Order: sequence, then structure tokens, then C-alpha cells
Amino acid sequence: MKRVPTDNAKGEEYLTDVVAILQAEGQRVASVMEEDATDVFGVNDRIQLAEARRVLNARVLERWMRAGVTITDPSTTAIDVDVVIGPDAEIGPGTQLEGSTVVEAGARIGPACLLRDTTVGAGATVAYAVCESAVIGPGAAVGPFAHLLPGTAIGRGEQVSGTGGTTSRVGGPGIATSEGERSA
Repeated sequence: MKRVPTDNAKGEEYLTDVVAILQAEGQRVASVMEEDATDVFGVNDRIQLAEARRVLNARVLERWMRAGVTITDPSTTAIDVDVVIGPDAEIGPGTQLEGSTVVEAGARIGPACLLRDTTVGAGATVAYAVCESAVIGPGAAVGPFAHLLPGTAIGRGEQVSGTGGTTSRVGGPGIATSEGERSA
């Protein structure tokens, strides 16, 4: 890459310049036709970046739907490539699954959820919630309007909801209300 010039109007390195460099060195250069132009289209501004993200997300969603995951509204759902989802899980509209999130079989997520680096046990439900680096046990119910802070662990069959968030806890009491009080 050190040999790719930047003597252009934008001062950028262009991949297309690599072809001329390789030819000048006597390297073999050939062209190929790509079946799907979206595999190789350029990203030069935020509009093109958004389009590339949309294309990638559509592929991720298709892969999960073909694997037996129900995604209610793909146009409002975003799932990162590293997310793992079990069979027969349901993902509702307005949901974002990010990072190393794991959703086990039969869990229901959404509507309107953001889960980042969170594990959701089999058969659990999460609705209208933000969960960050949390663990939600099998059969647990989170939401509506819950915010699980990093390190929170909700036990098997537990229910958490409200306008506040949980503290960093493992099972038992410790739900913070909007007034900052602790429940017993």
C-alpha cells in the first residue's frame, strides 16, 4: 500500500491504482465479473455507507429467517453478524441485536429492544427494553421499559419491568425504580 499514490484531488489511495502498479511490475492482472454488484460497490460517503449496511443487514436477516428464526419486520430490525440466535426465536419490530448477543431457542425479543452483548435464555421474553452485557435466564420476562445494566443477571423465570433499570445483581432483589429506591 505504500506504493499507491495519493496525488489526486482528494489525496486518497485508490484501489484501482493497484492494477497499474502490478502491471508495471510484470504481475498478471485479470478482470472478473461479479454476479452481485453489491459485493463490490464502493463506499465514498454516508449515503453509500448506509446502503452498504442495509445490504449486509438484509443478508444477515435472511440467513436467520432461513434458519428458522421469525423476524416480524425486517425493515426495522438490525442484527450484527456476530449475534447467535436459536431456532424458533422471535424478533419483533424495532429491535437491534448487537455485539456478541446470544438469543436461545424459543426466546421472544421485541418490539423495540436494544440488546448489546447480552445472553437471553431459552423461552425468555424481552419487550421494550435496553439490555447491556446482561444475562437473562430461561423463561424470564424483561420489560416493558426495563434497562438492564452491565453485569445484571436475571434468574430463571424472574420478571423485571418498570421505568427504572436493574442494578448490577445476580437474581433476587435490587430493582431500581425511577425515584432511585430499591425494591425488596
